[in-house]
Amino acid sequence: MVIMTESAQNLELINILKNKTMGLVREPEGVDFIVNSGPLTKKEQEALSNFIKADKAKRLKKLSTKKELGKRKASTTKRKTTA
Repeated sequence: MVIMTESAQNLELINILKNKTMGLVREPEGVDFIVNSGPLTKKEQEALSNFIKADKAKRLKKLSTKKELGKRKASTTKRKTTA
């Protein structure tokens, strides 16, 4: 039996969020996953909240950069002149 501490659970959650690989986890034969989810401490809540805010800002920045690149490509194609 594998028992994870709260800090190990939090690290696992952060790794899952970073990798964005939410999927089906199959229990290996002879191993039981036990999740003991209790309330988060203030420190843990703050760490998770900061991570989510930073990740959201990073994704929005990446998205806005892609939009700007798309606009630049579109504007250069319109400038073709025929002479």
